Amino acid sequence: MLKDAQKPYARLLIQKLKECGIKEVVVTFDGSGDSGQIEEVSYGSMDKPDAFVEWVEIDSTWIDGSWVEKNEVKKIDIHSALENFCYEALEDAGIDWYNNDGGYGELRINLDPIEINLEVSTRYTETFTSSLGFDENLEEVE
Repeated sequence: MLKDAQKPYARLLIQKLKECGIKEVVVTFDGSGDSGQIEEVSYGSMDKPDAFVEWVEIDSTWIDGSWVEKNEVKKIDIHSALENFCYEALEDAGIDWYNNDGGYGELRINLDPIEINLEVSTRYTETFTSSLGFDENLEEVE
């Protein structure tokens, strides 16, 4: 679900959530047109923790015919780390949740025992076309 460089930081995020006494986190997202965003991060019955965690940001650049990744470790608030975690999970899932009719869903993290579930619902437009012909004589009447 995550790139190898991110896995140790995801473990630190889970550990920090447990240290804060969080039992469950739900990150909801929604998108359409050509954009999408995190709608909400909820922490079960608890308030948003005032905690920070290290997180690696991976910047990929196309250089001389191949992708080159640059990793930068930053200390960010736990809320931002969860948003980043969700965006990475969505990217890795390969589901187009933000273009055209878009989609929505949630990333649910249970911490005892640790279970991570990503649920994505995609929208689509269905069109039904009927064609009818008429055999009426519509010539002018004099």
